[in-house]
Amino acid sequence: MNCFTFHPSDYKAGPNSQFAPLQMIFEAKQDGRRKGRLVCGGHLVDPRGISTKTTVVKGVSVRLLDMIAHRDGLTILHGDVGNAFITAKCLEDIHSTAGPEFEEHEGAVVTINKALYGLRSSSRAYREKFAAFMRTIGFEPTRYDRDVWMRLFEDKSGYDCRCTHVDNFKVIAKDHQQWVNAIAGAFQLKCSGAPDYYLVMDYCFDVANMDWLTGSKTYVEECICRIQALVPNKSHLCVHYTPAPSEGPADCRKVLFLQALFEHGHKKEDPIDIPICNCKAPTSLMFCVD
Repeated sequence: MNCFTFHPSDYKAGPNSQFAPLQMIFEAKQDGRRKGRLVCGGHLVDPRGISTKTTVVKGVSVRLLDMIAHRDGLTILHGDVGNAFITAKCLEDIHSTAGPEFEEHEGAVVTINKALYGLRSSSRAYREKFAAFMRTIGFEPTRYDRDVWMRLFEDKSGYDCRCTHVDNFKVIAKDHQQWVNAIAGAFQLKCSGAPDYYLVMDYCFDVANMDWLTGSKTYVEECICRIQALVPNKSHLCVHYTPAPSEGPADCRKVLFLQALFEHGHKKEDPIDIPICNCKAPTSLMFCVD
């Protein structure tokens, strides 16, 4: 992938090059898989003069695309690009020192050629690369949301659409497979398939009513796990249900409040409420700390 250029240990980088350390980060996924990632310490790089601004699809755009797909009978597919950042060139002038994970290159000075995780400009670099690719296959960004892409049908009766959120994408099309194949030809696809989870939302197709249901169960369960890991040992997690606010009938919407109560002696202080709204309408998720 040509991520690095290796130089002797006494190599002197150019006057505009900045040093950033490299570090291996390991994590265990919820399903038991283990992952390792080489990360660059971009937080130590002077960001002045570096263009780092980037965008992702708006939440409301994702919901609108779901509605368009349902109205027009289009197929929805979600996907994830693997090793996304290192497909793009590094926008910064960065060098580092190779650690033991580089084996025979340990101690060498390395010039970073690709947009490694951790660099401030990497997200922008990847977005620009993916945007250029989208234009080569005939898609153009919408004026409202530059991360929603559209392409007119051959018969001009409608549009194939696609939205992007960093390395996650969503395809809404008559023939989604041709666009998935196009992406797979230019990038490494980590996964792609019918929607079941996308941008913290669960998807489920209701056969009886012929519509899509959305919810936040997966995300809520992750919130619970993280809160339980943070609260003191003597604390407890209190779960209770509350009727919906003024929006719509209470029977079509419920608000789940998760309250982590920190116990200090016999008192319960510093409650943390996480209201989660689950309904057939677009799901909104909001956090507030009292």
